[in-house]
Parts: sequence; structure tokens; C-alpha cells
Amino acid sequence: MSARAFARTLIGFLCSLASSVSQQPRPLPRTIYMNILRRVQVVAGTVAATAVVGAVSGIVVASALLAMRLAHISPQLLWEVLKLGGQTGAAFGVMLGAPLTFALLRRAPLSRIASSAFVAATVGGFLGYAISLPFAQPRPSVDFMLTGSCLAVGMAAARLWAKFRGAHNTTAVPSAG
Repeated sequence: MSARAFARTLIGFLCSLASSVSQQPRPLPRTIYMNILRRVQVVAGTVAATAVVGAVSGIVVASALLAMRLAHISPQLLWEVLKLGGQTGAAFGVMLGAPLTFALLRRAPLSRIASSAFVAATVGGFLGYAISLPFAQPRPSVDFMLTGSCLAVGMAAARLWAKFRGAHNTTAVPSAG
């Protein structure tokens, strides 16, 4: 290819590139719009589900610990502790649950994720409470309970990931290889 032919080809390419850039953007086709809308719905639903699971788990742990530790609880204190348990559980549910769901557990059913996370967070909170008793007298340390819950949810997520990581290939034809 001569230098002149190369220059013509390059100039033609740059002109077509410039004309395509100057065109008005086309509206998104309906299928792409619906795909984006569906993804937003899935993300919002997953975030809401993880927040609810975390809040319920936090309320269960807080109420059980209050029942074990205090004989006479004022209604105001009970409400504040349960509210704090629910808020903390919901925050940790959103911070841990949604990223774990989208990063590791894309093929696992959402009901299995929610039930495993609930059980793991609740048991982890109680184990953190039990571990904190020798270290944090006269009160149990909330840090131990949160760490226990986070570690237990992480272990449950790893177990689900190992179980469902190849779920999309179950109907595939094996290679002849």
C-alpha cells in the first residue's frame, strides 16, 4: 500500500469518525430500557431483603440478650435497645449482604441466601456474646457480637458459594475433550 492510499484511508476513517461523533445520540431501545429497569429492581429488592434480614437478626439477638441479662427492663430501655439492634442489623445487612450477594452468590436462590444469613448472623451474635464474657466485664462487648455475626455470615456465604458456583453449567453438554 502506498503512502498516498494509506493517507486517503486514514483521512476517510477520521472523517467518518468525526461525523459519527457529531450525530445526535439515539434514544435507548425499549429492550435496553427494560433491561436497565429490571436490574434496578433486582438491586433494590436485594438491598431491601438484606436490610430486613439484618434488622430481624439484630432484634432477635438484642431481645434474647436483654432477656438473659436484665430481670427488670423498663419499656423505654427495651424499645431503645431493640431499635438499636434493628438499625445496626439493617446497616450491616446492607453493607455485607448486598455485596456478598452480587459478588459471590449470584447463582444461589435469594431465599436460601436470606435464611442462611439470618441463621448465621444470629448464631454468630450469640457466639460473639459468649466469647466476650471473659474479656468484657461487667457487660458483654458489642464489638465481639458484631464481629461474630460478620464472620458467621462470611462463612455461610462461602458455603453457599461453594455449593452453587457451578449451578449454571448443570444443563450444559460436556465437552468431547
